[in-house]
Amino acid sequence: MFEQTLGKWGNNLISLIPRLFATKTHTKEETELHEIEQKRRNKYTLEELLEGMSTDNFHCEVETGDSVGNESW
Repeated sequence: MFEQTLGKWGNNLISLIPRLFATKTHTKEETELHEIEQKRRNKYTLEELLEGMSTDNFHCEVETGDSVGNESW
């Protein structure tokens, strides 16, 4: 299975195929691709994301100093 993320080249979307994959699948310039399937990202609830959190692995607050630009906190 080969997974690829589209990139941008000018106003176009492109997919770069690694040479090793192209060699193993005998893919050459001007080879027609018939099917591109979009991979769906998993959606998680806040509870699922925080499921592994405990007091043992919870990070404390860190002081970063005074603001030096347009930060406001």
